[in-house]
Amino acid sequence: GVSNVFARSREAAKTTGAKPKKKQSVFAAMEAWRNDEKVLDWKRKRRDEILHAPIPDQFGPPEAFPCASKCPNSNRPMENTVCPMMHPEEQELLLSALGPESVVFEWGSGTSTLYYSQCVKNWTSIEHESEWCHLMQSLAPPNARIICVPIEEWAKAEFGSPGTWDGSIKEFKTYVEAVHGIGCQGCLDVVLIDGRARGDCSIEVLPHIRPDSKVFIHDWMKARFGGRENYDKSLDYYDIEKVVHVPAAAAWRSPSGLVFHLLHATQHHSS
Repeated sequence: GVSNVFARSREAAKTTGAKPKKKQSVFAAMEAWRNDEKVLDWKRKRRDEILHAPIPDQFGPPEAFPCASKCPNSNRPMENTVCPMMHPEEQELLLSALGPESVVFEWGSGTSTLYYSQCVKNWTSIEHESEWCHLMQSLAPPNARIICVPIEEWAKAEFGSPGTWDGSIKEFKTYVEAVHGIGCQGCLDVVLIDGRARGDCSIEVLPHIRPDSKVFIHDWMKARFGGRENYDKSLDYYDIEKVVHVPAAAAWRSPSGLVFHLLHATQHHSS
């Protein structure tokens, strides 16, 4: 089976924040983005790829459709032509953490970035695969910033593109440490770890979260990308609070299942 986890922290750091943008201009910009025909055309094509893939779940779970058309914590409209690669229970859990003033940091850009960012104030996403990153940059809403940070140069030949294993901070040092570029401590409300070196990302983000911050780790599984031990290091700093079970996938996911963790920060990591 497949599981998703919500974890609570034990301690954390101070908070700062950025000045809010003028609401009227932000709302107008988001409305224009939701109706952008270039973005909608790509979403329609992606939706069709997901729903009509020759192998079920090749590009994402068909069960993801339809997804919510309004943000549950603000009633903001959501453009939902394409849905994130998550089952409905996962979507519901993540949406419950997102509010109109939320500041979000993500590793691993994609349809989740385009979808969930509609519910928050600010969304920053780090992506390692260059071509996909530039595509996401061209499709992103005005409140989302997508930053391309590739694997370390020396590791490219071994890892491949986009890569068939998760990697670690050794191969993805700049990528993992990109979170420090946000320039504040304790300012992140929600973190979504859905890219490479996920266990290392969960530790690196510690100075930027608070006891009430929520950190999700997607695709936590026993056999995928080099073994669950790569993610288990997170449990030295986080407590698991909630598990949401979803069915096993038919295509790329491990038979041992998918685990989705929502974590709360514990303590400032000292290396």
